[in-house]
Amino acid sequence: LDILRILADETHMHSVFARAIPLQGGAYGVGILSKEKPLSVRRVPLPGREEARVLLVVEFEKYYMGCTHLSLTPEDQLASLPLIRNLAASLDKPFFLAGDWNATPGTPFIQNIQKDFTLLNGVKEHTWPSDKPEELLDYVAVWKSTAKHVSLKSTHVVPDSITSDHRPVCVTVRLEKTKR
Repeated sequence: LDILRILADETHMHSVFARAIPLQGGAYGVGILSKEKPLSVRRVPLPGREEARVLLVVEFEKYYMGCTHLSLTPEDQLASLPLIRNLAASLDKPFFLAGDWNATPGTPFIQNIQKDFTLLNGVKEHTWPSDKPEELLDYVAVWKSTAKHVSLKSTHVVPDSITSDHRPVCVTVRLEKTKR
């Protein structure tokens, strides 16, 4: 089943999918649902020893949204950082990055990504496994150099143990008006 397409149809939203690997006659990857129609889409391959990984970046009128599911291997996570940073540095609007980063707070990846990104969700709410969360693996962040017009309104982890093996992270921000 094309779950993302089904969700898009049911919610009257736009969907964008980035395939990482073939799986059971279909594909496994990351996707974004949005109310707003995307202006552009980029799919960037990322390192992954255990399986291929991908970064999906979707442009909207006032911001970019990135979605990824990083490798389980800490070396591959760190090797993904220059690719993410280079892409983020090329963008001219706020850039949000979300997904399962397979890294807990305090790990080298999280310490390094915080040099250029501000984590928007708290590090004390756990997201995995969804039935009895013991670890935080899922994050939403904003690229610091484009974040000056972004203000955090709220953040929480949704207590959902049915939809996925991870609990969803909900972050609400406000994009301040900018002069162009």
